[in-house]
Amino acid sequence: MAAPYQYELRMKAIEAIDQGQKKSEVARRFGISRNTIYLWLKRRETTGSIDPALHYQKGSNPKITDWEKFEAFLEKHQGKTEEEMAEAWEEPISRHTIHRSIEKLNYAKQFPHLVKKK
Repeated sequence: MAAPYQYELRMKAIEAIDQGQKKSEVARRFGISRNTIYLWLKRRETTGSIDPALHYQKGSNPKITDWEKFEAFLEKHQGKTEEEMAEAWEEPISRHTIHRSIEKLNYAKQFPHLVKKK
């Protein structure tokens, strides 16, 4: 995600619009898109501020959040394939999610065992 525009730039652009300048003129003058101006105005309308959103996570929420529980799960099911582990997990989950989670915990799959990487 690109870095947000500086607050001072946002303020100057919004002040210019509040003083009656056209959005397209302000966009050209400050080198920003009209869509960005519309987003800032909408944010000000809904939140009362034009500050950028903080801690924004793109995409869906992670399926695995309790890493201690997942590590215990791995110990119990380490002789299984990733597909079998995905089926054994308590909620619907893909093989790819199992694979990424194994890597996140710094394990290497040396079938039929999992080995902690150094």
